[in-house]
Amino acid sequence: MKEAGGRKNQDLHLEMRHIYGKNSGARPGDVVWLNFSQPYRHLVVDVTVTSARTNTMAARSRVHRPAPGALGLIAQLGKFDRDVQISARAGTPSVQSVHEYYPFVVEDGGRLAPLALELLDRLAI
Repeated sequence: MKEAGGRKNQDLHLEMRHIYGKNSGARPGDVVWLNFSQPYRHLVVDVTVTSARTNTMAARSRVHRPAPGALGLIAQLGKFDRDVQISARAGTPSVQSVHEYYPFVVEDGGRLAPLALELLDRLAI
């Protein structure tokens, strides 16, 4: 992200808290780029790695052998659901409704979920 113009400690923050409000210590993203597209509209990137070998992902997929890319898509959608649940508990708008929210999901074999690919394309110089 630095190569795309972000400045560490000024624009780029790792594991930034209090995006849901001062009383919430929840951390919706692993990387936050402040004022990315306009003032007070941040880029929030929530990174996760998923594997078909975990019981949680196998249960979510409901199939023994999911199609290639299915687990990444399931994890990506789960990140959006989690954001809505946390914001509801905090009594604040969801991060995805206020900022540019990208779940960056990588499957254990290296396949990227659709929004991870979109983000890379957007940040490409």
